[in-house]
Amino acid sequence: MAAIKFPQLALGQGFIFRGTRYVKVSPLLARAEASGHSQVIPRSALVEPLDASAPSATTDPTHAALEELHRAALDCLEELSAKVPAPAYEQAHRQLAAAYQRALKMLN
Repeated sequence: MAAIKFPQLALGQGFIFRGTRYVKVSPLLARAEASGHSQVIPRSALVEPLDASAPSATTDPTHAALEELHRAALDCLEELSAKVPAPAYEQAHRQLAAAYQRALKMLN
């Protein structure tokens, strides 16, 4: 299958990035299938989708709830991006990503 950019994947869809299999869990994050480790994937990254027709759903309801909350927070942050200075937006984005990573570590 042809490579596509990371944002083109559906949430829950599997893909290969730099030789590792991942599942997209948020607009910027993916979880490695083998280790469960989360990784930020750049929006510009080219990835190889595993199966475009059947995204895998998150089976753990706690992870699914955390991912939904993170997705909603990112959406709110994007809406505010035009109204706040770029450095403030970037700092808030970093803080949210760090908080999400801490929460994932607590769940794993």
